[in-house]
Amino acid sequence: MVVASRGRRRRGRWRRSPSILWLSVLLGALATVELPKSVEALSSCDRAVVEVIRRTLPAVVSISVEKRSRGFFGPARKVEGIGTGLVVSEQGDVVTCAHVLGKSLARRELFVTFFDGRVRLARLIASDLAVDLALLRVERGPLPAVFRYRNLSEDRLGMSVLVLGCGMGYRNTVSRGIVSSYPRNVDIQEGEALSLLQVDAAVNQGDSGAPVLDLEGKLVGLCFAKVAGLSVEGVGLVIPGPTVARWLDRQFVGQESRTRRSEGIDRFHRPEERGSVRDGEKNGSQRNKGRPINGRTPVHPKLSS
Repeated sequence: MVVASRGRRRRGRWRRSPSILWLSVLLGALATVELPKSVEALSSCDRAVVEVIRRTLPAVVSISVEKRSRGFFGPARKVEGIGTGLVVSEQGDVVTCAHVLGKSLARRELFVTFFDGRVRLARLIASDLAVDLALLRVERGPLPAVFRYRNLSEDRLGMSVLVLGCGMGYRNTVSRGIVSSYPRNVDIQEGEALSLLQVDAAVNQGDSGAPVLDLEGKLVGLCFAKVAGLSVEGVGLVIPGPTVARWLDRQFVGQESRTRRSEGIDRFHRPEERGSVRDGEKNGSQRNKGRPINGRTPVHPKLSS
């Protein structure tokens, strides 16, 4: 009885051995397979996305507004606002949304963090409440990249777009979606509206001012805000690229004019536009009375930025 029992065990062991052998061969084969790591292994569409991100992300910066105060252990800083910006000139000019800067810059400092982690102090050059755009300039130093803002997209309905921002304060964040609507007037404050594009890409706090690009790397616009609510999904609002480009052109023309005037080259003075401030000087227009000068936070109950 004992011998028979051992025989059965031995035969059962031999029956299982072929399956074990095949399993060993399969595991050995899988161990020799290497996952593709090169860009060439991606689809043509994904290659375009990767290339746009590679070229553009070094020109995208995160912006923080920090308030100086005195703490128990000495001077302290408190972050009061975050956003995203885009380097648009060799002089270190960065465009973003005006509401990123908050209601006032008194006793506050602006810091810009580049793609490679370097942090630089910035100052306000221009702020226009009418289009919710602001221009900053960082201290002198090397720039990782400069984005050509005049390279505009055609903004076709349904085309794919990328958002390169700093959502929730996380730098170098990318989301993807499509253009959901052509520019239309959106109420952002009582009696005030902006012409905005709509996209369904993820837009979060900290993405205000983030560039929105097509798959060729052309500018679609800058993130403004998103519509928030329990029953709302995928409604991001974007300041159109042509609006951004025209406004930047006006700022740079004004800077050139002021530079020439200070050097005695000419006496041309370009009048300030209504609803804007440059170099920290308040515009005395009726539009700005009783309103924040250095920026604006959308107060529409359904908007979040």
